[in-house]
Amino acid sequence: MGSPGAVAHFQEMLHPMVRFTDVRQVRDYPRPDFLADYRWEGAAQKAREIKAQDLVCAAFMEMTIFEVAWYLRGMEDFMMDLMGGEEIAFALLDILTEMRVGMARRYAEAGVDLLMLGDDVATQLNMMISPELWRETLKPRLAQVIRAAKEARPEILIFYHGDGNMEEILPDLIEIGVEVLNPVLSSAGTNPTP
Repeated sequence: MGSPGAVAHFQEMLHPMVRFTDVRQVRDYPRPDFLADYRWEGAAQKAREIKAQDLVCAAFMEMTIFEVAWYLRGMEDFMMDLMGGEEIAFALLDILTEMRVGMARRYAEAGVDLLMLGDDVATQLNMMISPELWRETLKPRLAQVIRAAKEARPEILIFYHGDGNMEEILPDLIEIGVEVLNPVLSSAGTNPTP
């Protein structure tokens, strides 16, 4: 038997919000201040240095909203909350969106060329949640993040990773400003589209 490999890291996950029963617990949960000025010191200088080498400067902000929400709450509980229209799901999504909007703005102000966003919202076959639920809950929040980056730096390119067959929401992603998509799968879900 070999040593733990690439799959071992997902064998056990702890979800700190799994036992939460009301919105106050979500709102009061301590979280890092990702917008504190000290975290961004030198970011613009680093972006200039990278671009001076004739390279593209990219900021990695994948696991933008959806994945972080279910990592905190637990996938089963978060999905049940989301599908049931529970306030606890929307409070968590709103908190994460606010944080990501601020981060997107800061990255854009620092001068990055490419903002890499994404959430694994699809499987190899289809969406993890219905396209309608995605449009109602995640699309407007993702649009806020993209809008914040574009307002700060209109020429920034928006990259989106969704881990699977997102064919049903492609027009929506384009509509809200996604310009680079990864991956692109056929409706069969197993063969990359040429």
